[in-house]
Amino acid sequence: MFKRLFKRKTSQCPVRPEIKKWIEGRFGWLVGEFGWERLQRRETVLPADEFFPDEYGGSIDDGRVVFERTCEYMELNPSDFELQFYTPQSKDARFNPRFVKPSTDWAGLYAERDEEPTTIWLETSQLSNPLSVVATFAHELAHAHILGEKRMAADEEDMELVTDLTTVFFGLGIFGANASFRETRSFELTSYSWEGYLTTEMWSYALALYAWSRDELEPEWTRYLSPEVKTRFRQAMAYLAVDEDVALVLREPADGIPSITGFAAEIPGLARNQDDSDLIASSTDSVASAEEAFTAGVFHSQLGEWIEAVDAFTAALQEHPDDGEILEQRAWAYLELGRVAEALADAENAVKLNPDDIEVYRARGVAYAQSEQYELAIVDLDKYLREEDFLANDGTNATRAYYFRGLAHAASGDHKQAVTDYSNAIRCYSSWSKPFEARADSYAQLGKSKEAARDRASAASRAET
Repeated sequence: MFKRLFKRKTSQCPVRPEIKKWIEGRFGWLVGEFGWERLQRRETVLPADEFFPDEYGGSIDDGRVVFERTCEYMELNPSDFELQFYTPQSKDARFNPRFVKPSTDWAGLYAERDEEPTTIWLETSQLSNPLSVVATFAHELAHAHILGEKRMAADEEDMELVTDLTTVFFGLGIFGANASFRETRSFELTSYSWEGYLTTEMWSYALALYAWSRDELEPEWTRYLSPEVKTRFRQAMAYLAVDEDVALVLREPADGIPSITGFAAEIPGLARNQDDSDLIASSTDSVASAEEAFTAGVFHSQLGEWIEAVDAFTAALQEHPDDGEILEQRAWAYLELGRVAEALADAENAVKLNPDDIEVYRARGVAYAQSEQYELAIVDLDKYLREEDFLANDGTNATRAYYFRGLAHAASGDHKQAVTDYSNAIRCYSSWSKPFEARADSYAQLGKSKEAARDRASAASRAET
């Protein structure tokens, strides 16, 4: 029946023999890990209202809803994860482009830590494209199955490729496949970009194996595939119709998994992973360049590993001692460690080097406030808050600026203005207990005992963040 339906003039496989062997071997491994019946009963998730019925406007709240639905389809509990959104810290760029690659080089991150919820990060530029959001969440959640459930080690050479393949097994491969190739046209040029780790051809063959193993000879869901993927998918299905050995590979996986050494250099995402995401768990002892050191510092900061962040930024400064971006980031790490004098020195130098970067005034303003130079803190934080992008970092940047300006006003005796600042801090990010505590103190100074009691109760009900 397969031959009658799919035999064409050309039945060439869309991937080379060594890649074909690896995909089949790893897909068979997934069948062995998760079960043939589980594959058979899966519902293929489509970019359609029946699977994502919620109105989507590209906000962080919309992203959270999509995350919860993607967890459901990946058979995971969203409460087991902490979802975080990463936003560029300035209006022009996330970091100095000499040190960190563009944001499209990583869309999401998976961070697993002992005795704490696993954190999933999404770079917020992805929110403008809901299909990419699903693809990114599916990939990061697949890590929970592959790494979190100890099915693979993080340092296995094909771990990221297997993670992409896992999304196919769980029925979400359409999203990753369509995101794997993008064509952008302008008046003068056409550019192409990739997301994920599998190439478009690999996604197509993996989806064909998924359909073929479920006896879906002409699946209706192919209409949701992009033209590039659909063409290669049909080619793969035609090939599978005359390949007699694939069924044995899938149902009875061979011992040992074929190596990717022969084709790893051809996978754009693997090179990116080697350069960037591995740095989440790296130490500065292994950092080979200022670029890697700075990137490592950024990820250590995201994970709250402030000592490691300081060490990484210091390593980067050894090569580029006059880079204001690195100094600013090290100032924040110093502040988190309570090393205020060192933070202030870095922030002051960062302002001298990058006086047009509004973020350096926030860093210096907070450092001034913590060093009890309140008038200077108010000046810097005033400047920052006049130009702040209040959507940046889920509102937490503005929250900190308002909070420390409130402390400065309170220390100067202006509790009325301090209350206003604390209220704005709470408006921007309501989960932090500190602004409630500080506002309670200012309310008490203003004789507003009821408001003070209410804020103290609100502070007590919030976990320290």
